[in-house]
Amino acid sequence: HQFTTVGPGVFVTMGVKVAADPLPYTVLNNDGRSFVDIVGLARQGKPIDQARALEDFYRNHFSQPSATYVREIPEAAQAELGNVWFRPMLEEFFDVRNSMRDMRPLQLIAAPGATKAIQS
Repeated sequence: HQFTTVGPGVFVTMGVKVAADPLPYTVLNNDGRSFVDIVGLARQGKPIDQARALEDFYRNHFSQPSATYVREIPEAAQAELGNVWFRPMLEEFFDVRNSMRDMRPLQLIAAPGATKAIQS
């Protein structure tokens, strides 16, 4: 869709309709759930602790329905970001997302009890 913002490093499984903006470095699974792509990040040289930090951040700030239509990084999340490796990428994602004439909903991250999308 012309107004969908797809973050860098996003992996959409085959046959999935993208109806919301997937956050950077996530996998959009065929059941509609979204997870941090830990395998993809490892292939890009990110240590597991950095991938887990992104996963924890997303789950804390982008897993609840109230995050569906956020237009910028929430204030509480900004305070938590500091100088983490994913801050510039996340800021750019929201800048691009806000530049769209029509904004799609944000693809929320699956709850902690959900099954991982990719295990290999």
